[in-house]
Amino acid sequence: MPDRFVPVVVLFHIVAVVIIVVHIVAVVVVVVVVVHMVAVVLLVVRIVA
Repeated sequence: MPDRFVPVVVLFHIVAVVIIVVHIVAVVVVVVVVVHMVAVVLLVVRIVA
């Protein structure tokens, strides 16, 4: 494997890791938002009822 390809491979791996982390963060954010929405809806229902 030529030396000039090493930085490309490293860069590709870094990009792949960043993409995975971004997806994990996005999923966590979505879950948190959904939980908050459900909590708000339940709170409103309890107040109205």
